[in-house]
Amino acid sequence: MSWLAQKEKGDFDSLFALRPNLYQDYRKFAGLFWRKQLLPARILEFCRLRVAGLHGCEAELMRRYRAPAAPAEEELTALGGWHGESRFSGLEKACLEIAELFAMDPHAIPDAPVALVREELGEAAVVALMEWLAICDGFCRFQLLLQAEVPPALEYLEVEACN
Repeated sequence: MSWLAQKEKGDFDSLFALRPNLYQDYRKFAGLFWRKQLLPARILEFCRLRVAGLHGCEAELMRRYRAPAAPAEEELTALGGWHGESRFSGLEKACLEIAELFAMDPHAIPDAPVALVREELGEAAVVALMEWLAICDGFCRFQLLLQAEVPPALEYLEVEACN
């Protein structure tokens, strides 16, 4: 139960919607990453869920985005042991390494995985990855701070709804 005194149910969307102007801006900005596709949908989901797992943000772990080329559920369940998983590409592993360090110690992010992202996807993708990780990290922490309720089952969000 959230410590906010309000009548809406305490899930993240309801809590954040108490500030509709900010909530709409957040949804639009997050939606850009899915629509502009500077990063593959697989990487967006892998990084979002890995950051949520590191923070223990159950509410975020219970969300999935419906997007073309989104990862399969069995791939998502393997995220905790991605280091030894052959199912993840070198690029995906580089992004996951960056994501973990971004959440735990951003000063420790080495040059090598960033260089790999730059080589394979370009400079704009490096910036997009860092922006995406900032959103994922910040809003996981925000949900934890607000004590957002955990959905009883997986929630599927339509990318088109992030306009």
